[in-house]
Amino acid sequence: MSVKKYLCGPCFEEKCEIEGVMFCRECDEPLCGHCKLDHAIIKVSKNHKMCDLADVPPQEVKELLKSLITCPNHGKEEVVYSCKYHNVT
Repeated sequence: MSVKKYLCGPCFEEKCEIEGVMFCRECDEPLCGHCKLDHAIIKVSKNHKMCDLADVPPQEVKELLKSLITCPNHGKEEVVYSCKYHNVT
């Protein structure tokens, strides 16, 4: 499986197109080597979970998973409970 080109999120905000080397699951964005190091020492993000870019699911899969856990009645909230007998959230 080939890894599609992911640009570093923070660098892209600064108008630079640098290819990412890792992916932050909490921030949901790729990071280049420099930003990855910064991300690991900044207090608010140092405990974020990183993964290899090859392990990032395609955007379509992420959107499908998000739609499955989003409450149909409260669009900005995740489902907390689901009734298996009545098939409702």
